[in-house]
Amino acid sequence: MNLSYGLLCEGDSDLSALSIIIQRLGERLGHDLIISLDQSNPVSGPISKVSVKLRTTAFLQANLDLGFYLADNDKGEIGKLQMIRTNVETVNQAWFNRSVIGIPDPHMEAWLIADQDTVKNYFGIPADQPLPFAGQQPKPRMSSLVSSYGEEQLTVGEFRRILASTMNIEHVIHHDSEFATFEGNIRAALNFVENQTGRA
Repeated sequence: MNLSYGLLCEGDSDLSALSIIIQRLGERLGHDLIISLDQSNPVSGPISKVSVKLRTTAFLQANLDLGFYLADNDKGEIGKLQMIRTNVETVNQAWFNRSVIGIPDPHMEAWLIADQDTVKNYFGIPADQPLPFAGQQPKPRMSSLVSSYGEEQLTVGEFRRILASTMNIEHVIHHDSEFATFEGNIRAALNFVENQTGRA
């Protein structure tokens, strides 16, 4: 089944990698998830109540099948998940069933480097060696890996897309609880859409 979706996320760097991950997770569940780029402009800075309400309204007006809301947990804010849910439901309570919320902890780079074997393989780091820069948070750790091991023209943004395309999805599901929750939320939203379509 082909399904359209909009994406609310924080920053351009997350958008392209997330769209790849969402497409791969959709395919894994038997669906072709197609992003509406017109409805997926990232916000600068953290997702807010206002941005959730505005984007939810836009998703509904565009008659999309699904809405994705991704917010990093790097600021340690309590209740970000509930904030997104409350403001989605404020706009349209029924839309929450078609909403997929993801809260990477502390940020999306944790998902991208959770499959360390793929990272080491790409950079030619021996499999029996630990992934370098273990003391750093995922975001600066990725930058350190790219600057230390990547070819001169490799950017962090390009490496994000490479990992999104090549990481072992099953491994990340089993080693990152927030990613597993995100995958489960996609599954639930897809089941809802399938049931609604079946009744039509």
